[in-house]
Amino acid sequence: RRPRVESLARRAMLTTFVVESGAIDGTGAANDRLGSIQDAVDAAGTSPGPDTVMIRAGDYTEHIKAKDTAPLTIQGQGEVTINAEDAGEDVIDVKGTGAITIRNLNVVGGDKAIDIDAGIPSATLVHVTTTGTDSDGVQIGDNDDDEPMVGWVRIVNCYFENGSDGMDLENIGTVQVINTSVYGNSDDGL
Repeated sequence: RRPRVESLARRAMLTTFVVESGAIDGTGAANDRLGSIQDAVDAAGTSPGPDTVMIRAGDYTEHIKAKDTAPLTIQGQGEVTINAEDAGEDVIDVKGTGAITIRNLNVVGGDKAIDIDAGIPSATLVHVTTTGTDSDGVQIGDNDDDEPMVGWVRIVNCYFENGSDGMDLENIGTVQVINTSVYGNSDDGL
């Protein structure tokens, strides 16, 4: 009998894009860093499979719009602060259908510091601080009944002090908040 060859399942590999303040735009590889977080998020959006945007320590002034169908992690390495470029816009705006994880970031100003749209299967925030927004620190989901539900949200070791709600969580299946402070917001904390 002849041996039979079976094909292996297609697998997408995790890709990491590295950002460093002041870097000349490269490819995002560890030795060829990108200069903006948005460039790294855009590169991740065209890469198949789960991706990580690793942000080196520093201050960044920009607005990040993420739309990805694969899981995406945006992670600070060291002390990372993202300042709003325009007070009327959200600093980090996430749309799409992939899970999102945001870690080790200080987000300052903007309308909302972080806005995660309805339809995301899961959202995880770990060691995230939001301050000085005009509106909510973090908005996840949407209160529109026509919008799909966010599957689950996990918020761990975060701090939210903002102009309106600390956290505005709408239409979510499961929410887990651990060791998180919500302080000095002009409307609801949660």
